[in-house]
Amino acid sequence: MNENSKLDVLRSLINDSISSFEKKRNRNRNKAFLAHFGATAISAAVTVLLGLQGINDGQVIYVRNAALILSAIVTVLTGFDAFFNHRALWVRYTQTVSQLYEVRAKINYLAATQQDVSENEIDRLFEDRQRILADTSTWWQSQRAEQAMTPKSPNTQLQPAAEKHSG
Repeated sequence: MNENSKLDVLRSLINDSISSFEKKRNRNRNKAFLAHFGATAISAAVTVLLGLQGINDGQVIYVRNAALILSAIVTVLTGFDAFFNHRALWVRYTQTVSQLYEVRAKINYLAATQQDVSENEIDRLFEDRQRILADTSTWWQSQRAEQAMTPKSPNTQLQPAAEKHSG
């Protein structure tokens, strides 16, 4: 396979990876937002319900039951959020997308400034992509394996692609 074909394949792989992680990032951002602000809004409603004054004796039971049900919903929402940790996934996938953008920028720069990009340069950029995906996969697997309520920071084992090859 010639260098231009390899470069085209790498471009396609990078674009596919970026598209996939952008979707995952957006999905997890939305879920993190809904879980956090949903729980906050429902908690505020519980506080208001429990603090209401001047309610007829016949209506008190309904207000208390509504507060109890809403409180249970908050517990489920926060448990769901703690288990799946959408915020950490959102942050990690944002970092992954940024690193993939960096690799794509290098590809575009090399293609624009060199008539023929060397096979070694293409291979190095492919390895950078593979490392980025492997780091993200390893982080995700460690999150799932721990099953802890306080997952690791999404910043573990991140380094710019350029640092790996220096020296």
